[in-house]
Amino acid sequence: MNREGFRTHTLFVVLVTISLLICSIPRSAAVELGVSPTASESEYQGVGPSIDTLTFNVIPGIEQKIEALVNDEIDIIGSEVYPAYLPTLEAAENVEVEKSPRNGCGQMIINCAKYPLNITAFRRALAFAVDKHRISEDVWDGLAQPQDSCVPSGNPWSSEGKLGYDYYQANALRGNQILDAAGFVDLDSDGIREAPNGSEFSVVIECASSSDVAIETGAIVAEALQALHIDATSMAVDFYDYLDRLYIHGDFDMCFIGKSFNDFDVDWLAYEYWSEYADEPYYNFPMFKNASYDSWRDQLLHSTDY
Repeated sequence: MNREGFRTHTLFVVLVTISLLICSIPRSAAVELGVSPTASESEYQGVGPSIDTLTFNVIPGIEQKIEALVNDEIDIIGSEVYPAYLPTLEAAENVEVEKSPRNGCGQMIINCAKYPLNITAFRRALAFAVDKHRISEDVWDGLAQPQDSCVPSGNPWSSEGKLGYDYYQANALRGNQILDAAGFVDLDSDGIREAPNGSEFSVVIECASSSDVAIETGAIVAEALQALHIDATSMAVDFYDYLDRLYIHGDFDMCFIGKSFNDFDVDWLAYEYWSEYADEPYYNFPMFKNASYDSWRDQLLHSTDY
């Protein structure tokens, strides 16, 4: 299949490579768990090693965790560390940073059940217009790599880098040509395109207010749409507000989420974008329907010859 004939059902995928430090186990007490005073000593004999007290100390904020790690108050951090904190950690003599590719990605979910976002040409044009290198280099400070496949590039089943072309660079010119051919025309000469049926439309991109990465990514996607002469706005909102709407297929235009996987199994592709699950809660967030995609489902799930 050549570049011009390629169709995507998701906008873009960014495989995130970040510094991972595991589990904060502090030296000071906050919550103590001890042996029950009513239990008999015999109950604990002959069952392996034992401890008198287990202590947990909860540090709620990432900035506080970074400070505690640098000050040698804790040993490890059990969550992802965003790029903004990397210089501080790398400058600390007592901190060692390891970077590992994440088996996951960031995704911009497009509501494929809403007109005119359901038109393939709209999504193709946006795929051309988005600058994925800018997201990887500027938003993630080079700690990410652009990706077109919805299967992370570290997965052996991913098609990333195997098609002979990619959509990493912004190409608003090609995107505008696609929209012109599909009937997205500026009918009233106000600089903004109307939908093929002549109606005005706008696109709202929702991003988690708790994540600078999400906010900056949303802004770049909004700029890409604006370069296509589409009325687009990026909004920082409560993540769980739009996540709940994604779960039940509520109203939205575009939303930014992250996906992570525990293994390399790809049978989730048979459910996440399957047409019959476009109305099934908790599945198929973009509400994507495509007969060609569905035709490969049986082979994906049951084929023994790859």
